[in-house]
Amino acid sequence: MKTSQTCETCRYFYEEKSNEISECRRYPPRPVADPEDAGLLSAYWPDVEPDQWCGEWSLVSAGEKPAPTPMPSHGVGYGGTRG
Repeated sequence: MKTSQTCETCRYFYEEKSNEISECRRYPPRPVADPEDAGLLSAYWPDVEPDQWCGEWSLVSAGEKPAPTPMPSHGVGYGGTRG
């Protein structure tokens, strides 16, 4: 059976169903200045949907568990959180 090459089947896909968060963890979080908070920098992984795709998809191996996350999900980093 062929695996669909979408975010949901990618080794870099991170999903936190309790908070309805899904992110691509292929690269480190990217700093973003918040214009509403005096330009304070926060770091974010890109939000993705399970059915999206990109050119860097990599299959999750059977039994593979996601690597531990070095920092909390969604907008914690250089100061602040994202709503």
